[in-house]
Amino acid sequence: MTVDHSMMKLGAKPPRIDRRTLKLADYMGPQLPPPPQQANFSQNLTEWGMLLNDQLGDCTIAGVAHAIMVWSLNAVGAPVHFTDEDVLDYYEKWDGYVPDDPDTDQGGVELDVLNNWRKNGFVGHQLAMHAEVNTKKRAEIVQAMWLCGGLYSGLALPITAQKQNTWHVDPDAGADGEPGSWGGHCLVPGTRVLTDDLRWIPIESLSAGDALVGFDEFPSGSRARNYRRSVVEEIVSMRLPCFDLAFDDGTEVRCSFDHMWLVENGDGQQWQKAESMRVGQGARRSHVVKPLSVWQTDNSRDAGYLAAAFDGEGWLDGEKARAIHKAGFAQKDNEMLAKVRTALVEREVQFREHPHASGFSNSQITNLVINTSKANLARFLGSVRPHRLLPKFTADRFGEMQATNKAALVSKVPCGEQEVIAVRTSTGTFMAEGMASHNCTYFVDYDASGVTMITWGQLKRATWLWVDKYATELHALVSKDFLQSTGRTLAGLDLATMEADLKIVTA
Repeated sequence: MTVDHSMMKLGAKPPRIDRRTLKLADYMGPQLPPPPQQANFSQNLTEWGMLLNDQLGDCTIAGVAHAIMVWSLNAVGAPVHFTDEDVLDYYEKWDGYVPDDPDTDQGGVELDVLNNWRKNGFVGHQLAMHAEVNTKKRAEIVQAMWLCGGLYSGLALPITAQKQNTWHVDPDAGADGEPGSWGGHCLVPGTRVLTDDLRWIPIESLSAGDALVGFDEFPSGSRARNYRRSVVEEIVSMRLPCFDLAFDDGTEVRCSFDHMWLVENGDGQQWQKAESMRVGQGARRSHVVKPLSVWQTDNSRDAGYLAAAFDGEGWLDGEKARAIHKAGFAQKDNEMLAKVRTALVEREVQFREHPHASGFSNSQITNLVINTSKANLARFLGSVRPHRLLPKFTADRFGEMQATNKAALVSKVPCGEQEVIAVRTSTGTFMAEGMASHNCTYFVDYDASGVTMITWGQLKRATWLWVDKYATELHALVSKDFLQSTGRTLAGLDLATMEADLKIVTA
């Protein structure tokens, strides 16, 4: 029988990239004996417990409890059992959940949970060490599972996983089969998105191959996100529970409960689902990054005058350089310059002026420059649309996304199940109404065809091809009690160096 998991809770946040994280392969020597072709650490036990993961996004904590259950089952023949209250206690302490405040039910970061477990223990059970396992190397995954009795994993679940008995890659699933599509970018028809030629168009008018203004899904190291040209790869219409969101600048948008917005909090930017966004006062409110405004194409006579003026006597900085950050117009101090000034002021386009330094004329020539902000420049180009300059624009050369402008959430109202448009893009991002828009299990058994994992209190099979496509992070968890009680051969695994290195990087 096919099980529908569509309303189950997800809970692992995107992986935290930390160059200090130990790699298990660095401690595996050539004398390490090969693992057997299959292992059954679950011993076909069926009672693992949901541990509140049908009500809360606490899978990072439930995964810890399930790991300890596996170790104790294989060490002494009977699993240690945990209560819902045990898991809830650590979900509060390690992931920041506050009971009766659904806005704090946002899951956790696996690496943070593992560091907390190693330092503080979990209901008296200690994690000795942990190290990262390469998600694309099956031999390393199998070796790690054999040595450690399983793997702590993060998954970017696809929609197809909701109704599959054995999780497998469906080549005909389209957008529903994309990693992370279970919890995707879903907005109702009529929501405006920004194209790479700076037009705001309804999301339902998009087609595969269209180019949008996107940005880095995650920043690179300490650097800010940059704008990126983002290509629509697939669009799908579906029905999902939705919220009506209203912001303090007047923006209103309807989106699915799991649509992700880029939110600026006191500790920096992070992706947050609509259902977890906060309505409150001051810092408690969710503030969505809104680097751009929404504009209409200006078809007035004065807009045509501006377009002709900048096409004839203007320039776009960065035509030969990497970054585009200003546009300019040079003209004698005459009626034409006066008309351009007036038209820009009427459209609230900010500009500055300075004398032109060409020296080719006895008359004073003025350089009028539009560059006070990227939002100002984009609105000018996108609304006035000068035919010569506009094609020189592309998001790939627009540089850093300025995130100083934010819209605070003032209202969030559930509006039932609605038709939504799910868009998959090459960057995983796009701009919607001016604003910028994962799961944890324990791998317990393996054989030639795939793995068995503990998720939502049950054993679940997945093929190796599925693991290769959807596993975002894997961690080997070292329990000294498990290693000693099972007599696992450790020749070739340098645990002493691993333990010393872990203390250094987490000091």
